[in-house]
Order: sequence, then structure tokens, then C-alpha cells
Amino acid sequence: MKGSAKVFTNTLTLYVRLGILSIVSLVTVKLTLQALGETDYGLNNVMSSVVLLSSFITASMSIASQRYFAISLKKGDWFELSRYFSLIFNLFLVFVISAIFIFNTFGIWFVLNRLVIPDSRLFPCLIVYEASLINFAFTVMALPFTGLIIADENFKVFSIISVFDGLAKVIVAFMLYISPWDKLISLALLSLGVSFLTNGLYVVYTKKKYNFLNYKMKQEYSGYKELFSYMNWNLIGAAGSVGKIQGLNIILNMFFGGSVNAARALATQVRSIINSFSSSFMSAVNPQITKSYAGQEYDKLEMLVYSSSKMSFFLLYIIILPFTFNMRYILHLWLGETVPEYTVEFIILILLDMLIQVITSPIGTAIAATGKVRDYQLTVGMLQILNIPAAYLILKITLDPILPFTISIIISVGITIGRIILYRRINSKFNFVKYVKNVFRPILLVVLPSFLLTYLIFCEFDNILMAILFVLLIVSYTVSFVFFFGLNKDEKHFLKEIFTSKLYKK
Repeated sequence: MKGSAKVFTNTLTLYVRLGILSIVSLVTVKLTLQALGETDYGLNNVMSSVVLLSSFITASMSIASQRYFAISLKKGDWFELSRYFSLIFNLFLVFVISAIFIFNTFGIWFVLNRLVIPDSRLFPCLIVYEASLINFAFTVMALPFTGLIIADENFKVFSIISVFDGLAKVIVAFMLYISPWDKLISLALLSLGVSFLTNGLYVVYTKKKYNFLNYKMKQEYSGYKELFSYMNWNLIGAAGSVGKIQGLNIILNMFFGGSVNAARALATQVRSIINSFSSSFMSAVNPQITKSYAGQEYDKLEMLVYSSSKMSFFLLYIIILPFTFNMRYILHLWLGETVPEYTVEFIILILLDMLIQVITSPIGTAIAATGKVRDYQLTVGMLQILNIPAAYLILKITLDPILPFTISIIISVGITIGRIILYRRINSKFNFVKYVKNVFRPILLVVLPSFLLTYLIFCEFDNILMAILFVLLIVSYTVSFVFFFGLNKDEKHFLKEIFTSKLYKK
């Protein structure tokens, strides 16, 4: 259980980080929305989305970097680690230079001719666009450094720097209230400064911690060929994932303007906060899955896939269930009267979509660890990309902003089925019946009684104390259902050992 203990320790560290960042993010969003107003908040989001459309390339390269770093660390081959670091850094550098050129030509044309921007806000939006581009460049060039920290499972440092970043953003939000200049421009420039500091900390720490790294700009062609052979197919999957999020933001702006973008931006923020509870867990598990495959520890790999599939779901479900039932009151409690139209509907549909996809996310990691990603990325990527034309067509016909989110849920069901089928083809030892028994069965045994009970006891609240008690009640019995019906005997025993050891230490 050594690997499991490490996963638990890393997850605990990430959850401390997450608890702080969740509070910080809620405060930041509220302050920023109130300072900017609904329209400017939506415009800020859509400007960033245009730049972030290209992040599918960096997402693919980031996945590749963490995989190759993790394998080199597992082998203890520092020469190979330095070689991969140099190759990946060079690729990021070329990408950043290309992105700056493309976004300052075609990107500017798209912003001026295709997006719905009030004339009075065009200049501030262009400043936001350029600041977002520079911010993106800083973040991309820091990715090899953050990738190495994550691959080495150095989550304590990762958490400290992340918390610094979050607290700095709160300060930025407060500064908007005293800024004598345009609020949108002030936010863009101050956020750029925070990005420079945060990414600089990652770079400085990595250089000191891993001082054996020997960066060389000149690298052999075969190294780039090896990376591209892995990344080529990942690009399709990453393009689908990024296009689904950022592409929909742009399409909504083209049809409805900044107000609906504000609702979408808030829904995305809520998704990001809640998804962190699962992604923090998966950040701790992913290196273990990759290293288990690299070390040919296939029994451990199977155990990790089964356990992380259901646990990542449970970690989301425990939070989503109580908040979904009283979402409208919680939003008004958080944002006051400045809740844009469609925000509640967007959030509920996005969270349901997220619950469906998260179940088979560990299977995606296991497939990536094998390096046999062509069929997987083609299938998942193309299904994800379908969200964009489907959203455009449905809005052309109906002008209902909710329908694209419903279509996204249907596509996510297809992705879940596709992941399982493709993993069975890649891993001949994968037993579908065993997977259903160890993953889907426990999930159903938890979801059915907890959802039914919540539905029966639910009532609208307008009192904060009653709302808190309601949330605590649902969380309590859902956690109980997870422990008694969602965990197997070994997982229960492991948790008991962990908590017993903590009590004895005290």
C-alpha cells in the first residue's frame, strides 16, 4: 500500500491547497463581477477564450512532458530527464513565437469582425486581448517547469505557489475598486503582473531543486520525432477539450453578446472550483498510474484505475448533490442580486456533464501511459469537437442558449462508452464485467439512495443557517453511503489504518 499511502498524502496536500483556493476564488469572482459589471465581466472572459483556443497544443505538450518526465524519474535517468526537458522547452518556445504572430494577425481580425463588442468597449477589449496573449506566453514557457514538479509529485511546493497566485488575484480584485483607470484595462494589466510573478517562482524553484538539469538548445531530430509521434494524436483530443470550453464561449458571444458570456463565465468558474476536488485527487493518482505501467506493475495499475474511477466521481458527487438542489439561493448568497440570466441552468448542466466524464478519466490516463493513443484521441477528440458545430447549428435554429449544454451531455455519454471500448482493445487483461462490478455498481449503490433521499427532503431555503444545515446533512449521509456501499473491503481497511495512525500520532 506504499503507492496508495503516497497518493493519500499527496491528495491531502492538494486538498489543503484546494480549500484555500476555493474560498479565494469565490471571493475573487464576486469582487471582480461587482467591479466590472455583467457586460465587462463577460467580455473579459470571451477575450481570454480567443487566446486560449490555442491551448489545446500546450495541453497536448503538457501531457507529453509529464509522461516522459515521470518515466525518466522512475528510472532515475537524469541524463534522459535533461534531454526531454530541453526538447520540450524548445518546442514550447517555438509554439509561443508562432502563437504571438498568429494571434496578432488573424486573431485581431477575428476580434474586430466576428465578436459582439460595444464600440465604447473595443479599446479596453483589445488591451485585454494583448495582455491575455502575453499572460498565455508566460504560462506556456513555465509549463516544462511545473510539469517536472508535478511528475516528481512535489505537491507541497506546487500548492504553496498556487495559493500565492490565488491570494494575489484577490488583491487584484480589491485594487479594481480604487483604480482610477478603466476597470477592464486595470484587471488585464494587474493579472499580467501576477502571472509573471507566479510563473517566475516555478522557474526559480525548479532551477534550484533540479540543478542537475542541463538545458541544451541543440537537440537531435530523433528526439523531436519521438515526442511528435506521441503528441500528434494527443493534439486532437486536447483540441476537442479546449474547443468545447473556449469555442462555446465564442459562439455564445456571436449569438447573444456579453451578458450570456457572463453567465457562462460564472458557470465555468463554479465548474473549475468543484472540479478541483476531483482533479486534485487525479493529480496525485496520475503519476502513480504512469509509473505503475512503466514499472510493469499491472496489478497495481488495475487497482489504481478501479479505485480512482469511482473515487474521482464520489469526490465530485458529494459536493454537487447538495449544492445543485439549492443552487439559486446559493448563487444569490454569493453574488447578491448580480446573477446573470441562465447562470443556474448553465451550472447544473455543466456539473452533470462533468460527473459523466470524470468516471472514465483514469482510463484515459492509463491509455496515455501506454503511448498507444491514436485511436483513443481520434475518437474522444472528434466527439469533443462535435460540440462546436452542434452548438452553432442548434443556436441558428432555436436561439436557446441552454440546448448546446444538453447536447454536450449526450456527447459525454458517448465519450465514456468510447473510452471503455478502446481501453479493452489496448489492454487485453482489462475485464469489462470486473470494471462494472468495481466501478459502476458502487456508484449506483451510492447515487440512487442519496439522490432519492435528497429529493424527498428538499425544500427551498431563504435562511443561511437552514441552508448550511441542509448541506451538512446531505454531505453526512452521502459520505456514509460512500463508505458503506461505495468502498471495497481493502479501501475501507486502508482508510481506517490512515485515520488510526493519525489519532495515535496525536
